[in-house]
Amino acid sequence: MRLLILIPLMGFFAAHAQIISVKKTLGNAVVNTTNNTIYNSVNQGVNGVFSAPGKILRKVKSSNQSNNGGYSNNGNNNSNTANNQQVSGSVNNSPSTQDVAVTKTPESDFTAGTETIYSADFSSTAAGSFPDNWITNGNGEVRTVDGQDGNWLQISSNGAFAPSQLPELPENFSLEFDAIFHPSPGKDAHYLLYFYSTNDKTTDFKEGGYPGNAGIYFAFNTAAGEIDAENFEKGKPGIIDSHIKTDLLKSELSNKAHIGIIRQKSRIALYVNGTKTFASPSALPGGYTLDAFKFGALFMEKDDFMLVSNINLAGY
Repeated sequence: MRLLILIPLMGFFAAHAQIISVKKTLGNAVVNTTNNTIYNSVNQGVNGVFSAPGKILRKVKSSNQSNNGGYSNNGNNNSNTANNQQVSGSVNNSPSTQDVAVTKTPESDFTAGTETIYSADFSSTAAGSFPDNWITNGNGEVRTVDGQDGNWLQISSNGAFAPSQLPELPENFSLEFDAIFHPSPGKDAHYLLYFYSTNDKTTDFKEGGYPGNAGIYFAFNTAAGEIDAENFEKGKPGIIDSHIKTDLLKSELSNKAHIGIIRQKSRIALYVNGTKTFASPSALPGGYTLDAFKFGALFMEKDDFMLVSNINLAGY
C-alpha cells in the first residue's frame, strides 16, 4: 500500500537540541504501580520475571566484567550520582535547558499512517497517578515537565509498560512517540520497545527476553547513543541482530527524541528525529499477526528514567 502523507516531526529538524533536566518526584521509586495485581511487581517480582534479552544481558555483563570484574542483573546498583538533584514533592519541576550543537537531520522520508488505531497523550490522567488503561509490573506515574507541553508517563523502574487493550495490528502501520531521558543516565540503562504476536497475554507481557510467538524489539542505550535491534521467534533470537550508534540518541547531546517506526508487512524501519537509523526487509517472521507493543526498562540506576508521550499508532 502506498504511503501518502508526510508529517513534520515536531520541530526536531533543528541544528540544535535541548538538554532537559527533570527532577525526580516524591516517592516515585516505590509508588504508583498499577492496581491490576496480576501484573503487580509485589506479586510477581520485577527482576525475576523481566529478564533482559540474551544479547543485551551479554553486552551489559561483558561491560561490567571488563570494568570491575563484577556483575549485577538487578539494574539497581544505585551508583549513578550524576544530576542527583534534591527530591521534590512537586510533580511539575523546573528544568534547565541548554543548546548543544548536533548534526543536522536531513529531510525525512517518514510517513505516518492515516487511520488511528491507538493514541495516548495521558491528558486524562492526573499528574502523580498511573493511567487506568495501562498495565505495568514496574513503577511509574504521569507527570508534567516545565517547558514541555502536555502530560508524560514516567517509567521509573525496571519492568514492562503497555496499553491494557490493543487490537490486532494491520500489515502496514506507523508508530510515533516522544521520549525524554535522563541527561546523565547510568551506562547500562536500556529502554526497549517490543512489537510481538501474543501467545499468552499475561506471560508474554512479563517476559523481557523474547515474548509471545514472534516479534522484534529495539533497545535504546542513551548513555552511549546505541540502538540494538533483534527479531525473535518461539522464544529464540532470529536472523536480525543489528547494532547502531547515533548521536541523535546520545543524552549528553540531547535527551529528548521523537521516535518513528514504519511497518510494511515483513519490513520494519526505525527513525530517530526523522532520520532512518534501521531498516530491514525481513525483520518480522512470517505467518504471525502482531497484536501487542510494550515499553521495557532494564538495568536502571536510582536516578534513571524515561518519559513518553504523544503516542500515535496508525494504519495506512
